Amino acid sequence: MHTRHPLIIILCFLCCQAVAQERFAKGFLVTNEGDTLRGLIELRETDYNPSEITFKSSQDSQATVYTVSEVRSFSVVGISAWERYTLPINMDPIHLKEVEGYSAPPAVRKTVFLKILQKGKNAVLFSYRDELKIRFYVVHSESREPQELVYKFIRVGGKFAEIYAFRDLLTFIAERSGVMTEDLRSQIKRARYSEPQLLAVVSRMNGVEPEKIRIQNKVGTGFRVGAGVNISRLHYYGKEEFAVNARSSPSSAYWFSVGYDLAAHPMIGALVFRTDVAFTYAEFATVSHDYRYTSDLDFAYSFKQRTGSLGFYVLYNIYNRQTFKFFVSPGLRLNVSVYDYTYEMRRTSVGTVEIFSNNDAEPKRNWVSVPLKIGIVVQKFELGVAYSPTSVLNNGDFIYKYGINSIQGGAIYHF
Repeated sequence: MHTRHPLIIILCFLCCQAVAQERFAKGFLVTNEGDTLRGLIELRETDYNPSEITFKSSQDSQATVYTVSEVRSFSVVGISAWERYTLPINMDPIHLKEVEGYSAPPAVRKTVFLKILQKGKNAVLFSYRDELKIRFYVVHSESREPQELVYKFIRVGGKFAEIYAFRDLLTFIAERSGVMTEDLRSQIKRARYSEPQLLAVVSRMNGVEPEKIRIQNKVGTGFRVGAGVNISRLHYYGKEEFAVNARSSPSSAYWFSVGYDLAAHPMIGALVFRTDVAFTYAEFATVSHDYRYTSDLDFAYSFKQRTGSLGFYVLYNIYNRQTFKFFVSPGLRLNVSVYDYTYEMRRTSVGTVEIFSNNDAEPKRNWVSVPLKIGIVVQKFELGVAYSPTSVLNNGDFIYKYGINSIQGGAIYHF
């Protein structure tokens, strides 16, 4: 593939990125003055806690950006809720090589939006994630502002120790709230520093089930089926006479696939991880001349290839609207092929014809390809074309090498 192709993709990305990733959902925010503004809030393709909010009163109105200093709280209906607090953010390292004894970098006091994981009668659980790590906070009857649930490493001599201080705070809250039981105490002692386990503990303290957000209209997540045309060509390498003079006609056949897409952020769908199982058919025919023995010794070499593949891809929607998308998707395919008997025909200058099987040159059954796909998605229909550079097919001990490259075009339907 020519060098200019990646440059074109990067250029498209830079041109479209600023405007293409907007996606709004119903929500509201509360200003410093206590006014509640209802409308649409932009969703972001990031796990970090936001420092600003893009808000529109309606789909056609002008967007307004509110900073963390201007908004007390905001919520995206059915997805997330956030409250503003000014509190110390610890900067303890998460990599062991950066841990030094009992000392740690000083906390930084910041005004931030904390994500509400659960509100209940005995405790409110929050999370805050930035470039360094995720931290969890809790508000309870004995605190006016969120207290951090502390988990960190310390170095003692040449060894490391884990500090589970968050378990002590959870135990204190459960006991002061009068909800401590032996089962809850055991659960707290086993709890790891993760959102599911901390949410399970706080939910039990509040006497409620952990809330499960059901995201409607998951963008880029779900099953898909596809089919189309596969155009493949053999290329020969080496100084052997057959390879030097070999000419292979392209094979035009079919492919079909069944796959699943999983979006990193289902309500936005800009970054999608996908996998599929595919079947591809191809027929190859090659002609060549060998001038070492006679001026008229022709060869014809042919075989049929049936390939099953397991594919893994990363898809990024450069232009990402709900009803129209333009994407680029590099991938890796693990292929297993079976072949009909490979035949070779020889025709001499006196008209003699020999046809025999050439199992010595049978292509590899297991091989890898690296496709790059570009395409569009309109509603639930995807149209695209994928190019796979040459992958060597013959076994390494043969006197010449040959490989296959392909272009696939077709349509995919997303359920």
